[in-house]
Amino acid sequence: MEQVLKLIKERNSYLKKFYTINKAELFRLTEGDFTRLEFFYKNRDNLLDMVSHIETSINGRLREIPAGTHITPELKNDVQMELNLKDEIISEILRQDIEILSIIEQAKNQIIKELQDLSKKKNAVGSYHSEGITRKRQVDKG
Repeated sequence: MEQVLKLIKERNSYLKKFYTINKAELFRLTEGDFTRLEFFYKNRDNLLDMVSHIETSINGRLREIPAGTHITPELKNDVQMELNLKDEIISEILRQDIEILSIIEQAKNQIIKELQDLSKKKNAVGSYHSEGITRKRQVDKG
């Protein structure tokens, strides 16, 4: 069971890294810097792969523990503390993810609005030029 605890702690360390890169990217995004998004998502994917691999190892180790194996109260307490920590970290990561998605959505909406405004201005300028050419031809004919 000590091996399981060790793996749980390792998983938590990767979750903490995940939290840390989320925090750094959140800061960049709030500053309007979207240049590292692709790198950010690749890092997240790599960390999630590591967490998944560790989860598989944890489950494998748990299956190897014979039924009725005595686990000390201290070890149970340590495992429970690590599981509680995992829950706290994941809750924070979810909160960060919602914030990150919100910032990206706002930026996307702003870009769409700017493109729509640009298109309207382009159409207005095009109409103005067309009317000017038509009027000039009418003046030239008259």
